[in-house]
Amino acid sequence: MNDLSPQPAVIYCRVPSVSQVTRGHGLEGQETRCRAYAEAQGYSVEAAFPDDVSGGGDFMNRPGMVNLLNYIDAQPLKNYVIIFDDLKRFARDTEFHRKLRRELDARGARPECLNFRFEDTPEGEFVETIMAAQGELERKQNRRQGMQKMKARAEAGYWMFGKPMGYRYEAITGHGRMLVRDEPTAGAIADALERYASGQLSSIAELHRFLNASPAIQGQRKDGTIKIDSTKALLQRLNGRPVAPIRKDTDPDFPLRGFIACDCCGHPMTGAMSKGRSRYHPYYFCNQKGYDLYRKNIRGETLEADFEAFLAELRPQPALLKVLASILRELWDERAGRAKTESQPTHAELTKLDAEIERTISRAIAAESEAMARRYEARVAELENRRALLAEKAATKVKPRRSLEDTIRTATEFLLNPLNLWSFERIEDRNLTLRLVFEKPLAYCRENGIRTANLTLPFKVLADFDADYSRMVGDLGIEPSVSRLEGVTVPCHTLRPVAHRCAELVGVSG
Repeated sequence: MNDLSPQPAVIYCRVPSVSQVTRGHGLEGQETRCRAYAEAQGYSVEAAFPDDVSGGGDFMNRPGMVNLLNYIDAQPLKNYVIIFDDLKRFARDTEFHRKLRRELDARGARPECLNFRFEDTPEGEFVETIMAAQGELERKQNRRQGMQKMKARAEAGYWMFGKPMGYRYEAITGHGRMLVRDEPTAGAIADALERYASGQLSSIAELHRFLNASPAIQGQRKDGTIKIDSTKALLQRLNGRPVAPIRKDTDPDFPLRGFIACDCCGHPMTGAMSKGRSRYHPYYFCNQKGYDLYRKNIRGETLEADFEAFLAELRPQPALLKVLASILRELWDERAGRAKTESQPTHAELTKLDAEIERTISRAIAAESEAMARRYEARVAELENRRALLAEKAATKVKPRRSLEDTIRTATEFLLNPLNLWSFERIEDRNLTLRLVFEKPLAYCRENGIRTANLTLPFKVLADFDADYSRMVGDLGIEPSVSRLEGVTVPCHTLRPVAHRCAELVGVSG
């Protein structure tokens, strides 16, 4: 290298967290001071390498330091000066301080610090070691103090970690930064989790689609949707099994396989085809060894006929369904109003986007250069895409998929005779029937047929009403009723949960 050439140098800056980058401009200040020092020394600064992580004392865990060493390795004919703002930016660990010094020495690089003078003397090395040990002590003390504060605050009942979706931190007098619900996002997430817990949303994929369809959910992606990992993080029932009593690989020839359970051992029956004289016939059987009914066949026609007869008996009184329809109308109005309220933030954001689009267009028209005009045009396209997505979300949330009358008719017709849906013979319709009518698999006995069933809430309550139909009277002075039909008064508190479940099953809210 020519003796008249300026000394090549690189700058290393570091702050222990991203927050100091965004709030304190620490990296910019360090680089400014280092460049002023280099200019005063007559050095030629070729690059600056910033870091916003602490690395836990190990410089190899810092991307900026690794890049700096790689940069020096790529210039083997140059002997660089490495400029630091403070010795603490070098390494706050005695062991790694010495290791980094050896790495730089091996590359012919010389560290220089604005507030410390490196000397290759026994006394200089001693002072340098003491300063590195002091930095390590401060780092460990700060870590201990931070952990103690977090532990004390957690023991006092405060959340001390990253905010979950649907919450935000708010400064509250006497409490500091406290986790509070972030509406309407929190309400939308609570609704989604309730649907998943009840079984209406039976898979992570369904829950994910439901959340992304809500205008109250603003996710990490540019289009406002959330990632599937964020959906999984919300779940409270990860280790549970789906409520729907069906198996994924249902065969049209065995619509009840995996649903009908052996009354002897309680294990779901399997099925297989058995060849007769001229054709194959479906048979169900229990495949659990050690029981009397092991591998004993039950004709598919017999078992399915018993099931259909049982399904045909689940027919409540028409008067009760009229009452239920009136409650469904109330729920329709309630959820329509709630959907409108939830969409208000989206409409407000749409208004802001419209204003920003107009401003950006005006700037594009007034731009003095084509490059600036193209940047404004790209920004307008980005805003238009964002607006289209929000408008679609808002319309989907507020506008029902079907009319009120169609929804009520679908719900009441199914409750009045669930056998109709089963009779369509499509495997999807039959799986849906099992999911809507039964909470658990149905036990079957070879001698006595179908045993006691665990019905879903609508059929269970309506069946209870049928059993006590003749004894139902109206106590208007004790409890307000929904309606009086054919001499029967039905209490609100009894049928309203049924209507809520029916609303979830048929999608009253659209």
